[in-house]
Amino acid sequence: DVFPVKPPVELSAATGGTVDFNVRISNIHPTALIGFYVWAVVEVPWGGFYGPIIPPGSGITSPVYVQLDHGQTIELTLHQWFPPNLPAGTYNYHVRAGTYAPQDLLDDAWFDIELV
Repeated sequence: DVFPVKPPVELSAATGGTVDFNVRISNIHPTALIGFYVWAVVEVPWGGFYGPIIPPGSGITSPVYVQLDHGQTIELTLHQWFPPNLPAGTYNYHVRAGTYAPQDLLDDAWFDIELV
């Protein structure tokens, strides 16, 4: 799951800003999930994806290699900076889990960020 700390998220396209969000990854499979990656991408309003990204200063290198036993959960609280003067529109912030390259997704969760 990925969700903003204070939804809904609306930022000024002229000034940009920071979005705080929580990431929760749980293994609901009956066995351990060994060797998968977690990364984030932003789907931009003009088409396509930008990433992988994990916020600068988080101390996390993207993509992140993860192993979870059955029933285990990890949680992160991070923030993402949006620079000023980005085009207005809806940006879809995705956090993905699976094989990074080539991409084979176990899960993809997202929320919308509106720049006005």
